[in-house]
Amino acid sequence: MSKPHNSDFIHITFMDLEHNHKILADNARFATTFRKFNQSILNEIERAVVYGRCDAYTIRNLLQPLYPNQLFLTQDLSNAIQKIKREKQITGSDASQLLKFLLEQQKEEPMMFVQPLINVDSNRLCGIFWMTANQIILWSRYSDVVLHDNTSRTNKYNFPLSLFILVDNDGKSRLGAQAFLNDETQESYEWILQQTLDATGIEPKVIITDMDPAMDAACQTTYSNAYHVHCIWHMAQNLPKRLKNKLGTTDFKEFIHDFWKTRNSLCVEVFEQRFQTLLNKFPNGNDYLHDPIYLTRHSWARAFTSRVFTAGMQSTQRVESINSIIHKVVSSSSTMANVAEA
Repeated sequence: MSKPHNSDFIHITFMDLEHNHKILADNARFATTFRKFNQSILNEIERAVVYGRCDAYTIRNLLQPLYPNQLFLTQDLSNAIQKIKREKQITGSDASQLLKFLLEQQKEEPMMFVQPLINVDSNRLCGIFWMTANQIILWSRYSDVVLHDNTSRTNKYNFPLSLFILVDNDGKSRLGAQAFLNDETQESYEWILQQTLDATGIEPKVIITDMDPAMDAACQTTYSNAYHVHCIWHMAQNLPKRLKNKLGTTDFKEFIHDFWKTRNSLCVEVFEQRFQTLLNKFPNGNDYLHDPIYLTRHSWARAFTSRVFTAGMQSTQRVESINSIIHKVVSSSSTMANVAEA
């Protein structure tokens, strides 16, 4: 290739399409193509799962001496085991299977953090939080801005799957922590936020969430030093639900135009003037506009949030993207253990 003088463009003059160098040893060992299990190995894994009810750790120890040249990564084994369980419809106590799976992972990753929440009266699982060793490292590096949201219909018990998303220095979304909860109350949210502190010792500088009052209250008590930002996508979904009938279709269209103009004001004084105009112009919506909209203005109005580093994010859309990936491999009939393995 060549780069002419006084030009910012590089010109390709020749391209050899033949592979002409040796493949790197690490690629041959770790690349996905070379990690596939042949049918003989898959048969051994199926036998261990169906008849021995063995976990990934035990299966790897059994198979490694038989296949010394095969790389057995935990994720690859877990994927194979999960597929076999789905095909064979192997079930058991889901709570115990989930906890067993996570504790087995913790044996291999001593830095991994696993914390169940047990109801002392019924001795039933109310929630479980976990962070892998890699997630703890990611949190220590990229927790300046953390996004949180729940996803539903991932398991047959209707436990919300609570996800924390980080953004790395390449702008990529990274799953930072996860938990199952049996409800979405302030107490439950306080518990999962506290687990992130116990696991990492690091409180985010900014957390972006939906407009759930329970999460708002939990952030105030547990993430007391973090700046709390509301997702504008959730706000855009809530406004029609709460105000369209009160204002009427015609007035609501005008209100929406004026509201986003108010929201995008960069000067606090201009924001306050425009918001007061909204109250005067659309009195039928004053109750909702005052509480919770105005009372939480520091979490959504650009006059306030533009002064805080949010990495350019104004919504939890990255969480929704992760949700769509998760829903490709799990469904409302999945067990929680299936979800954790996936």
